[in-house]
Amino acid sequence: MTRPLLLTTAFLVLGIAPHASAQKAPRQVRLDPIPQLPAAFLEKDYQAQKRAWAERSLLAPAQKQWQGKPWAEDAATLVREAFVMIENESAAGADLGSLAPRFRKLLEVSENDPLIAWLGARALKDERSDWRDAQPTLDRALKGGATLSAALECYAMQMELSQVDLQGRDCPEEQQRLVNAAIRAVSDGSYDAEAEAVFVRDQMHFMDLAAISTPEPWLRWQEAVRNSQWPEWVKLTLEGVGEKELAWVKRSSSWASNVSQEQWEGFAEHLKKARDLLAKANRLRPDRPEAAASMITVAMGESVDLTEIRDWFDRSVSAQFDYGPAYHSFAWALRPRWGGSYDLMLAFGKVCGETRRFETMVPSRLMTVCISINEEVNNVRQVFRHPAIREDVVAIAKGYLAAAAAAPPQTRHLRISNAALCAWLADDDPLAATCLKEAGAQLHPATVRYLNEMLLHESLMRAEIAADTGAYGEAVRAAANPPKEATMETVAESLQKIDDKELSPEALAYVQEGRELLSFKKSLATGDWVPLIARAGLTNFNQAGGGRWQAEPDGSLVATGTDTKWSALLWRMPVEEDVEVRAEVSYEIPKVEIAKNGYGVGAFLRWTPEGRARFMTFHQYSGQEVAHIYQNDSKEGSPLVRVKFEPVNHLRAWVIDRKLNFEVNGRRAGQITQDKIGLDSDAGQVGVVTFMLPAGAKARIRNLAVRKVDAKILAAESKRAPAAAAPVAAVAGGSKSNIPWKIIIFAAVIIAAFLVHRFVKAKEA
Repeated sequence: MTRPLLLTTAFLVLGIAPHASAQKAPRQVRLDPIPQLPAAFLEKDYQAQKRAWAERSLLAPAQKQWQGKPWAEDAATLVREAFVMIENESAAGADLGSLAPRFRKLLEVSENDPLIAWLGARALKDERSDWRDAQPTLDRALKGGATLSAALECYAMQMELSQVDLQGRDCPEEQQRLVNAAIRAVSDGSYDAEAEAVFVRDQMHFMDLAAISTPEPWLRWQEAVRNSQWPEWVKLTLEGVGEKELAWVKRSSSWASNVSQEQWEGFAEHLKKARDLLAKANRLRPDRPEAAASMITVAMGESVDLTEIRDWFDRSVSAQFDYGPAYHSFAWALRPRWGGSYDLMLAFGKVCGETRRFETMVPSRLMTVCISINEEVNNVRQVFRHPAIREDVVAIAKGYLAAAAAAPPQTRHLRISNAALCAWLADDDPLAATCLKEAGAQLHPATVRYLNEMLLHESLMRAEIAADTGAYGEAVRAAANPPKEATMETVAESLQKIDDKELSPEALAYVQEGRELLSFKKSLATGDWVPLIARAGLTNFNQAGGGRWQAEPDGSLVATGTDTKWSALLWRMPVEEDVEVRAEVSYEIPKVEIAKNGYGVGAFLRWTPEGRARFMTFHQYSGQEVAHIYQNDSKEGSPLVRVKFEPVNHLRAWVIDRKLNFEVNGRRAGQITQDKIGLDSDAGQVGVVTFMLPAGAKARIRNLAVRKVDAKILAAESKRAPAAAAPVAAVAGGSKSNIPWKIIIFAAVIIAAFLVHRFVKAKEA
């Protein structure tokens, strides 16, 4: 196990006391084991029930409409295959892309059948991960037809909401349609008496997706449920869920200090009603997990003792051992903000791992707990290598790798990819290398998302594992794993001594990246431009958000669009001085529909997990090209300025004396103070960012470089005439941050300290 030498230095420089876990040995908190009752069913059992219901209630009515059609038999076969794939791959989120060619042929002859259109839209989207491929077919499904039951409309609207999100549009009409369809599904016969569990979970899921923020839809839904013919436990469960949601609608999502007395009273009133309803539902059907899992959230809102919250968790998982919402809610209840602690969160992850039920998602809750803790502390390796759970993290990686052969293909890929992530972060590189080999050329998309949430990326992971296991040669391995007494200077010397001629291209890129990272501060101090070169592994960069980045042979960066809202690549070493960044940007945009908010590319200065200065250029949906500076809320930034995009666009952004400046192609594109955009940090990372880059599009970033900026440069640049601002529409939104500046600087420096660990690390005692 490893620990960065820079940690103590960071604490001393900032004058901030280390976290308790850095000062003393971790508390060995223990939680009772997870109940594993023989009678408890599993998610696979529920998914089998759901597939059987889908064949009865979605496919059978459709087949009646298809009678006499020459394609009817092929359609039934294909729909059944899709249903089975959805059932078997529920853990990974079924990808129907392999069925797309067959659905494409069927769609040509099947007119406007909504069931075929809905499943076909899913397959077409999954085939290339592009919402544009699916939208016309999904529109066909939503136009209605004889087999568009309320349940099928809900499923189609669920997909429509995800499409709208990728298009960057607000969706009040779509949300309202989903609510109305869910209410109709209560009594239109979409769900038969054998599908009680499917009905309950679908209703909870659809109403949650609708993201309702006013009481009226919840009240209408509750009334429909109350007046229905469903069994009492069903009605009590759903009405209780409605009361729980009404409590939060009444309270609002404001900080507690901004909630009025009347709002608190309404919150308490609805929580009490929810408690009464859900507790009664659980008494009627203790073999069902839904009511007990919902009670975890109710009990959290009531600030009850953790013992009671654990009791509701145990009741839920005693009914279904791997009921995901129960694990998610209980992990939230253990966060410090709810009266728990990181020690309790780790203890919960530990007992999840100890179940050794690798045919389920339960052991992997140790991984997700670690990721959740990292959201709060931004020390990913310290979390995964915590003495209390490191060996458990390695154990679940080994367990999932060993059990993966029995899983269906997509689930197998997910679990092996997650095993690789766990092994790498727990510092078992040989195991990680084995998992990577089994995972194949690319990790599962869900694992990639986990990496990005932790400011990591797949190229970095693969390069570090290769270096640490000797795949790049023993000289590189020795440099990447220095002795305990090593300093940055001695590691830099060891890198310089490596004979480049003996290295493979990948190994050479890794060594060059290490040299550039370790020499960055010294190079920056000269006042000259320091190139931020992108090499094969991109190991000198962190990634925030989604998207795909790669390095080209000339050292430039290429961002390939995935319709991701934000995708950032950040130089791993933070800067504290007044600095300037420059880059050349060119686009390759296919002739496709762009998102309603347009797309953009820009620069980051003083980036931290809680704040950053964005210097953005946007191509708006209207066709206008604009630029401005802001932090998180576009409305609180500098005025939008119209700019003219060229084949190659020259961006310059700099900060001096807390003043932010931006130029695009030699014209002033924004100027504002840090205070006006609410940016408290005077230090952070530099980088580049894309916004809603369309799928298949590319943004090429060349000659990315940074330098210190001083008064002389400021005086010279002040002679430039600013461009006139034009009244154009806002392009992006967010929320303003008020995080104290010392905490932000602390976070940035600690991130750097832990992320440069591969060249400066000491062995744990």
